[in-house]
Amino acid sequence: MVDVGKTHIIPYLCMPKTDFLFEMEKSFERQYAINVARLKSGKHTDSFHLGEEFFSEFELTAVQNSSVKADLDIVKYETHLDVNFHMTGPVEISCDRCGEWYPHHIDSTYRIIYSFDKNMNFEGYEVMYVNPQEPRLVLVQELYDFVVLSIPARKVPSSDVHL
Repeated sequence: MVDVGKTHIIPYLCMPKTDFLFEMEKSFERQYAINVARLKSGKHTDSFHLGEEFFSEFELTAVQNSSVKADLDIVKYETHLDVNFHMTGPVEISCDRCGEWYPHHIDSTYRIIYSFDKNMNFEGYEVMYVNPQEPRLVLVQELYDFVVLSIPARKVPSSDVHL
């Protein structure tokens, strides 16, 4: 996390494939987006399934054979969106000792405030500025980053796998 004044910026953990940045398929983009223009003020929920199709869009991904469910609790205000991401499900990650892939279950929660106003001060929170004229908020990078952040730094399975 980078501290820029009173706003925190989350750096990307893994960039999408190079051509993905410029030519992201609209159907893929729409699968992992919130239609902000249609949301009324108040509480909303949404969910996304992150499987092989999702992770194949990233090069050098640390995850394979996943079936992660991302549940979003969204509160829309006039000036911002407050989004809580709850990530649960199995992923396969590579063991640090032997390089073999093993199953790991993730269960974690993250919060981001998407501000429509650059001058709003949300001290102490992760804040991202979004253009209020954009009808959709694409969450592809955030969803990927939160799965990767849910993976332990030391990736070693239980002792019954390594004898």
